[in-house]
Amino acid sequence: MKYNSFDELEVAYCKLSDNEKFKEAIELFEEGLKTLPKEEYEKKFYDIMTEKCWLYCNDGRFDEAVETFSDLIDKGYICTIDWNWDELKGHEKYKELEEKNERMKIEAQKNAKFEYVVHVPEGYSEDKKYPLFFSLHGDGDNIKGHERYWKPEWLTKRGFIVVCPQSSKVHYHEGYIWIDKDFYAESIETRKYPYTYGAMHDEFKDCYDTICEQYSVDEDNVIIGGYSGGSVASIDITISNLIPVKGAIPLCSFKPRSFTEENVKGALQRGVKFVFMDGQKDVPMEEVDEMISELEGHGIPYEYYINEGIGHMYPEDLEEKLDRALSFIMK
Repeated sequence: MKYNSFDELEVAYCKLSDNEKFKEAIELFEEGLKTLPKEEYEKKFYDIMTEKCWLYCNDGRFDEAVETFSDLIDKGYICTIDWNWDELKGHEKYKELEEKNERMKIEAQKNAKFEYVVHVPEGYSEDKKYPLFFSLHGDGDNIKGHERYWKPEWLTKRGFIVVCPQSSKVHYHEGYIWIDKDFYAESIETRKYPYTYGAMHDEFKDCYDTICEQYSVDEDNVIIGGYSGGSVASIDITISNLIPVKGAIPLCSFKPRSFTEENVKGALQRGVKFVFMDGQKDVPMEEVDEMISELEGHGIPYEYYINEGIGHMYPEDLEEKLDRALSFIMK
């Protein structure tokens, strides 16, 4: 079968890998690559090679994974090499690759900046005030990747100014994180209650202030949402009262350390509402259940949507769920 894009190929081989049929997934993956247009292969080279490494590791082919990682790093790509496989981290070449990868990341961090893109409704005018929506990418992603699945036009056509910010914290090639990297360095078995990177609050507040200066914003109607690491940041920003948030819409979240009883009481006084979303395959989510229990204990309005048939990913009906969430928050 011919594939015109890597996205098409990814859908096909993931049907196998999701069922742990990794050998078959690799065969389909490698055959499918041969059919991709040259420009598509070149454009998605990093993503393709990273997926190859992930498939190899799942199939126990660690020598081939390390060889692919080595080629990427030699080409100057910062990689996600810290995956939780003992066979990978114990490989004789791993330490050298990890050190080289980390040096490149440190250099890239020196030039990294907090960025954002603004989308305004059709017919935007300075003569009226508009509600504002912050849409945050997931960890390891960027603005462009996030906007493919959480489309700004869904919100601009409902009258929102939409701001899609990008973290300044480098994680790997064109991938940025909201959760502090030290949290990710903790053992997966004991890792709980994430926290955002140190400069995030100052960067985000500066972004908000600039948007309010440059655009006609209704500061009584500010909503924030995000996916995965971005959902953690959206809760943190809301519960910490960093900016005046009316409602938060976290998709696939965890409980940030800022979600304290004191901050929950503050959210109650400000009239904040929450809408959580999680994949059916991920529930029950212990940390989300903890947050909901605390919200219920203080009488804070919330809703919880379960995305049927999926796990930690964007649902296909996200636009409809956002519409429902906005109706709940804005009423």
